Amino acid sequence: MKINKFLLLVSLIIVFLSGLLLGFYIKNTQSRGESIDLNPFPKSCYHNGQTYKSGESFPAEDGCNSCTCYNGKAACTLMGCDKFFIK
Repeated sequence: MKINKFLLLVSLIIVFLSGLLLGFYIKNTQSRGESIDLNPFPKSCYHNGQTYKSGESFPAEDGCNSCTCYNGKAACTLMGCDKFFIK
């Protein structure tokens, strides 16, 4: 019986430490501005006739902004564009 309790305690400590390491990794990755996708089966995006993987960035239609695919949905920046007003 004592061995079973010992193995249970060791297992719980390993799971706890694994959770701490994963949490630290995710926090560290996000603090550097990197995105992390924990979905094991991310969806790709179909935008303007092209298919993009989740996490992949691509230029927006206006040529000034950029878009990124996030699990099946394209998110684009909305900065002003002087490209159309240049003479």
